[in-house]
Amino acid sequence: MSQEPHKTVAMKKPLDTGFLKKNNPSPEPPTPQTAAPATAIYTGNNPTAEAAGTTEKHFMHDPVVGWVVVIDGPGQGISLPLGNGNNSLGRGSNQRVALDFGDANLSRDSHATITYDPRGRKFYLHSGGNSTNLTYLEGAGTTIPVLAPVVLENGQHLRLGNTTLKFVALCGDGFGWDAADAGA
Repeated sequence: MSQEPHKTVAMKKPLDTGFLKKNNPSPEPPTPQTAAPATAIYTGNNPTAEAAGTTEKHFMHDPVVGWVVVIDGPGQGISLPLGNGNNSLGRGSNQRVALDFGDANLSRDSHATITYDPRGRKFYLHSGGNSTNLTYLEGAGTTIPVLAPVVLENGQHLRLGNTTLKFVALCGDGFGWDAADAGA
């Protein structure tokens, strides 16, 4: 008796999978997640990261040339970077160095300005442009109001409203960013 070779048959209509779909329904589409609140770092007496303005987009793109660190007042312990050129300090979110930690005695716009000159590798402190609030420079047992631009030295303290900042220089006589020093 001879056997016929095995033949492959093409189906004219697709296989009915309705049984599988009824018994194995497709999973529900994922539910959109709502934005979770910003993570806050608890350190005892410091404001939350949200109150500190750290959830805001920072718009400084040039290399860091120094920092100001809040050593007294609202926001104590927070450090903020300084870049080339003019760094306006104030409570407003449009300030290059936004100090919105709850000090109502600090001007919103340009309470003070710290300028880094990459060619001379020096920092300068200026009083605010339109601010009626004074900025004070503390050092060597004295506190003086900043009425004209003054050279700012590493480690000096600045008083703006009820906030005291310590200035920390990265760039200076011993170091500078080559691209920044070329006048970029």
